[in-house]
Amino acid sequence: MTKVRTREECLNAIQADIAWRKKELAALKGRLTGDESDLDPLLRSAVVMVYAHWEGFVRTASVLYVSLVNEMVARRSITVSAHFSELLMWKMFREKGEHQFLKNPVPFLEMRSEWPCSVDEKIPLDVIDTESNLNSKVLKRLTATLGVDYSGFESKEKLMDDHLLNTRNRIAHGERIRVNAEDYEEVDVEIRDLIDRFQTLIEDCIQTESYRL
Repeated sequence: MTKVRTREECLNAIQADIAWRKKELAALKGRLTGDESDLDPLLRSAVVMVYAHWEGFVRTASVLYVSLVNEMVARRSITVSAHFSELLMWKMFREKGEHQFLKNPVPFLEMRSEWPCSVDEKIPLDVIDTESNLNSKVLKRLTATLGVDYSGFESKEKLMDDHLLNTRNRIAHGERIRVNAEDYEEVDVEIRDLIDRFQTLIEDCIQTESYRL
């Protein structure tokens, strides 16, 4: 993963990541020509590849964003927004062992006595987890973790869950399902749109420094 130290480096890294993905998808699409009956294995493989780039970009862009927040805290001693402050508190809950708080208040009181955390405390990157199945539920949880607006994806939930992920999983698990050229074209167009939407969300957060108080 590229190390990012400034907003500009983070934006450049995100744009570089999306550039090679779109280049690869365009190259793949350019090979899907000829008799459709001969393209069946390529079309099936292409659906899996399109999904891989969607999940891969969401994960990479998210990790780059959280890495930038961590770097800004470490280098500038900034005060993070309430959202990221609560995320750091969650980290402390996790380290203490959340189950302890259910019957015994002492671990909770000990944790509160340590709050606020030191300025070099970092948000764990493992909060970014696409679970290898980026359905609408996972994406909604991820956007909530990052503090970005999910509403722009609500109209795409059926596409993500049924048309893309379900098809991808069936192919990846060895089922012999047919994907025609029209199906692939729709998936390609829609996933490019989803990628663009997610890119815009993350880049807006970076540019506006929404991670700051």
